[in-house]
Amino acid sequence: HAPARKNFRTRPVVVKGIEDLYQADLVEIIPFANINNGYKYILTVINCFSKYAHAIPLKNKQASSIVEGIQPILSSNKMRFLQTDGGTEFFNAKFKKIVKQFDLQ
Repeated sequence: HAPARKNFRTRPVVVKGIEDLYQADLVEIIPFANINNGYKYILTVINCFSKYAHAIPLKNKQASSIVEGIQPILSSNKMRFLQTDGGTEFFNAKFKKIVKQFDLQ
């Protein structure tokens, strides 16, 4: 095995204002579900300007659960951009509908 690289290139994240860019992803905590009332995932949403983070526990990663978890965050913040990874939990008809509803890019 090759040693791990200590310095690698990253793309800069340019944020123009406090409500400009948020990033969302899922964290799997499946091994701990039995001690967390059956919650297997944590939906994390981070404001890239202030670094303020939201963490919402989820029992599954179905589209309806993701939408239900993120809707209160979208309602209380006026974000312009929401950046996610390429996971199927974020690329489906239900999530696209809420993105359109809140006029996100």
